[in-house]
Amino acid sequence: MRILAFCNYDIGEIHKYWLEEDGNSPSQHMWGCVELEEKGHSVDYLEFEKYRSLKWVSNKLKLLGDLDLQFRALRRAKDFDVIYCSHQPTVAVLALLRRLKLLRTPIVALGYQSPRSNSALYRFWVRTFVRGLDKLLCLSDDMQRDLIALGARVDIMQQIRWGVTLQHYSPMEWQNVDVPRFISVGKSFRDYQCLVDGFPFDRAHLTIMSAGQDLSVDLPASATGRIEIRDDWIEWTEYVAILPTFDGLLLPIDVTSANTNNAIGLTALTEAFAAGIPVIASDNPYIGIDLEAENVGNWVPTGDASAWEATITKYVENRDLSAQRGDNARAFAEERLNIRVFADELESALIEVTNL
Repeated sequence: MRILAFCNYDIGEIHKYWLEEDGNSPSQHMWGCVELEEKGHSVDYLEFEKYRSLKWVSNKLKLLGDLDLQFRALRRAKDFDVIYCSHQPTVAVLALLRRLKLLRTPIVALGYQSPRSNSALYRFWVRTFVRGLDKLLCLSDDMQRDLIALGARVDIMQQIRWGVTLQHYSPMEWQNVDVPRFISVGKSFRDYQCLVDGFPFDRAHLTIMSAGQDLSVDLPASATGRIEIRDDWIEWTEYVAILPTFDGLLLPIDVTSANTNNAIGLTALTEAFAAGIPVIASDNPYIGIDLEAENVGNWVPTGDASAWEATITKYVENRDLSAQRGDNARAFAEERLNIRVFADELESALIEVTNL
């Protein structure tokens, strides 16, 4: 199968780095393309930027997607069996052309966000720019329901779950250290102040890694000697080495500050599962995984510092809980939440729309 692949960021550049590393680095941020190649398919990574004027227009008219990428994909489409875009809004115009039967090459797109509003504008956008897709792979039930309610075709929908390259994440044998240690990571839509306000510093240690973003929070006196804040950008090798040493990952997600319903926190969550540690996160059904139903962690209400304190304290007082749910998290990642399973389901979708 000949696949033309692109995204809303430069997956081609990531692929070049991956090749320079001789494939010895995580591949999940290429959204299954590497694994498709390993299955024998031909994947061409479309150059991310060529016509700056079209990129500029795209930034002004976001509902049309990335016009630069789409223009060049349209010109090359006849040489491929399928177009695969791992960010559905990027291919809005191509989907319209497909709906109007002006594009013969089928399009498969991945969806991890949906409009928060059911306004006439978004209903028009979904009916005009989403219905033309041949397949829309949804990362959560809630996102799928949102788009169907706005007018998306039910028959193009398919559920899929994304995960990491498991071999690069190795759980450690459980160590019951004197002071429980938790980690919180990420820079997008995080409410670190709420987490700090609720964290039981008298009983545990907190490490925050803000991925290169300057972080300013007001710390209580009890945090002295019990918190480490890193705003530098660390290499993935360091991160995967230290992640399994913590009792759990904390994700204080601020969904209210996002413009769309979005799978915020999914990357950090899947890495934690692969490392064999549980996750405590602010409520976000668009992640597509129920932490409590799967017995791999807990939800807390958004912006509720007292709920953070109560939930973390439960893990502090029962250290075996972290070990048990960490084991469950790794097992869940091995069975259902990894890039191999994702690629298998992606391949099936591509084969279905191409009839190959």
